[in-house]
Amino acid sequence: MPDGEVLDLMSRAGISFTGTVQRVGESRVAGVAADERTAVVRVDQVLHAPDALARLAGSDVTVQLAADAEILQPGQRAAFFADAVAFGETLAVSEVGRLPLEAVEPHVSAAMAANLSPQVDFRRQLAERRLQSHAAQADAIVVARVVRLEKAGPSRLSEHDPDRWRAALDVTHIERGELTEGEVEVLYYNSLDVRWRRCPKPKAGQEGLWLLHETEGGNGTSPPSRSPTRRTTSRWRTSTSSGPGVAGMIRVVNMIPQSLSGEVNQDSEPNIAVNPAQPSDIVATALTPAPGGSFAPIYVSTDHGATWSLRNVVPGNGSVGTGDITVGFATASGVLYAGILNGDTGDLQILRAASFASTTPMTVLVERADEDQPWVIAGTVVAGPDNGQDRVYVGNNDFNQTDGATATVDRSLDAATAAAPAGFAPFAIERRATVGQDGPPVRIALHPDGTVYAAFQRWVSGSGLDFNVDVVVTRDDAWASGTDPFGALVDPVDGAIGQRVVTGRFIRFNAQMGQERLGSDLAIAVDPADSSNVWLAWCDRVGGAAGTDWTMHVRRSTDRGQTWSSGDLRTITNGKNPALAVNSAGRVALLFQEFTGVQWVTQLELTDDAWATPAENLVLHRAPSAVPARTFLPFLGDYVRLLAVDRDFYGVFCGNNTPDLANFPNGVSYQRNADFAAQTLLDLDTTTPVAVSVDPFFFQWSEDQAQA
Repeated sequence: MPDGEVLDLMSRAGISFTGTVQRVGESRVAGVAADERTAVVRVDQVLHAPDALARLAGSDVTVQLAADAEILQPGQRAAFFADAVAFGETLAVSEVGRLPLEAVEPHVSAAMAANLSPQVDFRRQLAERRLQSHAAQADAIVVARVVRLEKAGPSRLSEHDPDRWRAALDVTHIERGELTEGEVEVLYYNSLDVRWRRCPKPKAGQEGLWLLHETEGGNGTSPPSRSPTRRTTSRWRTSTSSGPGVAGMIRVVNMIPQSLSGEVNQDSEPNIAVNPAQPSDIVATALTPAPGGSFAPIYVSTDHGATWSLRNVVPGNGSVGTGDITVGFATASGVLYAGILNGDTGDLQILRAASFASTTPMTVLVERADEDQPWVIAGTVVAGPDNGQDRVYVGNNDFNQTDGATATVDRSLDAATAAAPAGFAPFAIERRATVGQDGPPVRIALHPDGTVYAAFQRWVSGSGLDFNVDVVVTRDDAWASGTDPFGALVDPVDGAIGQRVVTGRFIRFNAQMGQERLGSDLAIAVDPADSSNVWLAWCDRVGGAAGTDWTMHVRRSTDRGQTWSSGDLRTITNGKNPALAVNSAGRVALLFQEFTGVQWVTQLELTDDAWATPAENLVLHRAPSAVPARTFLPFLGDYVRLLAVDRDFYGVFCGNNTPDLANFPNGVSYQRNADFAAQTLLDLDTTTPVAVSVDPFFFQWSEDQAQA
């Protein structure tokens, strides 16, 4: 049995291993600086780790030695307890503790004598310790059976609402607590959303031992959460198109780094930022957890997206890393901004990093509860008296706003260096009455001349999960710099601020299709050459309450959002996750995911004439919609993202990661270990098969391969 010191260190660390120092003052992970307290250590034996790192033995890892620990020399061996800070071809960790080998060797020998691997034995003991701690905190421990389930009240219509339910337990034995045998009501969270995925969900007739915690006010209790073929180089392919289009080159890259080859997470809901001043520098995100530690990762590339590594710099490393997260680079400063729902608290946070590839945690500028779906856009003023100022906008659905006007934009006019809150303030952009709230998405398009568009879904009427919505666009002509911004568009029909593009469209919020939830698809983009030209895409259910479709619509305005094309320029039945971008040549790109009934097909369309002639259609990915079985919502994501920098388009999407070239008609590169001949993912040992899961994929479309 390990002594308390060993288990204490393991409970504080994401990974523990015995290792031999190979070199001091070196780093094997790009972006992780080396100094006298940096060592390259060969992993001799993994003591405890998440499954993705269980086969790390024999690999070299970069260790940032603790500030108060002895500096080791080559050849020295020890037991290291650490948290991962970066993932690339190899792993970098930050030491949280260290013990001499003799402190852990007896426990390793005891486990092996019992025919157990040390990892299995340590994991069991850590689980027992967590259960004992949880039991000590419980107000009551009972043996009971579920006899009734019922909804506990109305829900807030956010994708992240916990969906509170009540279970009636028939208590037959009380181990601890001031209860009597008979019925007791237990509150629980029934949502399948990512934030609540690990909360226990009682089932009718379920029997067992229950750890209960008294709720505030004492009105109820709730249970606790009880030799491979590897593509590692950039591959460009002439695009395979179903339309006439324009000749171009495209590449698709699986973003999971080699050092995480064993991971099987549902890494859904991607986002991306490309540095306009240095397009080789790219940051992307997904619902990816860090294996231990309190910071979730971002994906980083410094070679135009050819290879990717992870930096654990985002506060709040929950069960899937952070919650919602979007990112944006300012136009000229190179500063990275992010809007997140913290993975631990669920609160909105607006973040900043002066150096995007650093392992230094991002700075928190804003923190606020009761928010949904932050969406970041950033730019830099490049002329005039405000030259050099970063203008940052974060669309969000803010339940702190009054009268149900929840569509909101947080704005800062000079965010790059100021202390928190760095000039950020929230502005409600909804000016009409709603049914109690607006829809989750608030999307923004920013033009270099200071024109800012914001689009949102006004929920007009409805009940339950069925709503009639208006799609509304607002505009500001001066960087949203006034005290009452986004007032430039007035609807001539009702005289209210905000031009209604369409009205009375039906949605069924949180309906499902192909294992994915529906109800909040929206995108907007502005022509960088002319701020009068703006494009909009959204989804609704054309068939109404009796329908089963989820239909995507694309429209355009050529007069700064005042009037819009009378009909759809592009209509896609059973499409979702629209993303729009316009490049410097005026070419429009539409990224979307289409459900065929048995597959999700991710496509990029390019048009120079607003779909007057068939667009160039590129299939980036196709895979069965039922594989893998989802573990939470969203399955693929509530959004994807597409950007234009000069003439190139950059984007991200998520999908089934089976290494099968038939799923990628325009080719693909993998960093994680994969055998394409056998269509099998492989672990770090390049032998052990890894189950199919959902991964983030990057792509770039370019007219000229040499530009990347």
